Amino acid sequence: MSGRAHGPAASIVVGVMRLARGRADGFSQFGGTRESFLASLAPLIAFPLVGGALMLMGGGGITALSDLLATVCALVAPPVLSFELARLWHRDAAWLRFATAFNWCQWAIPVLGCMLLLALGMLVAVGLPRSAARGLALPGLVSYGLWLH
Repeated sequence: MSGRAHGPAASIVVGVMRLARGRADGFSQFGGTRESFLASLAPLIAFPLVGGALMLMGGGGITALSDLLATVCALVAPPVLSFELARLWHRDAAWLRFATAFNWCQWAIPVLGCMLLLALGMLVAVGLPRSAARGLALPGLVSYGLWLH
């Protein structure tokens, strides 16, 4: 399939699937506008905001607020740092598309984690020791996350 998929949601899914498999043409499925970047950031921030609000209402106090702020800092650090690198390397025109794709591809990691745990569960069922499965799960997921990013 060439060009953009039909509709923004389909385009995002196709782009994430292509990038998750290492296909650079997945970048073309993402918008390079401020609106597309903010749309990619919104769900990443919404979940911690809801969790933080629930913790605050449950009496979490300053700990809940500090956890929320730490999460927001962790979410905005990659776009800030990558913008500075793009600017330094004179690639700032391509930065919005990259940052949008980066944010949407965060959703590929838990999906792959589930697939990895399912595969390791099947291997444990046929005789792989649990300790070996545990030893493969986290390094496998971290390695994939680093490669994807």
